[in-house]
Amino acid sequence: MDLYILRHADAWPLGEQGIRTDEERFLTKRGEQQARRAGQALVQLGVHPRLVWSSPWLRARQSAELLMRAWPNLPALHLMPDLVPPGDLPALLLAIRQEKGGNGRVERQI
Repeated sequence: MDLYILRHADAWPLGEQGIRTDEERFLTKRGEQQARRAGQALVQLGVHPRLVWSSPWLRARQSAELLMRAWPNLPALHLMPDLVPPGDLPALLLAIRQEKGGNGRVERQI
């Protein structure tokens, strides 16, 4: 199993565009372009995921959804509350280990 970790694309800061909480922050136009381009770059690299995990926070979900549009066969999207700061690393590692074919080890780092 290969694991790719991507950060969300550019999002509006707190206090702008009526945003009151961190989880309400949404992508800027630039961020939307970044997410689309990231998906296209992964396709060009031959990456074809069957599963995408995302924080349930708006900017992360938007990034994942735009990224996923690059693949003709859309991967499944799973919202993972453990990806919300501060997160729960043991729970994330357990979820990785439970994925079919996953052993929980990092095979390579990029």
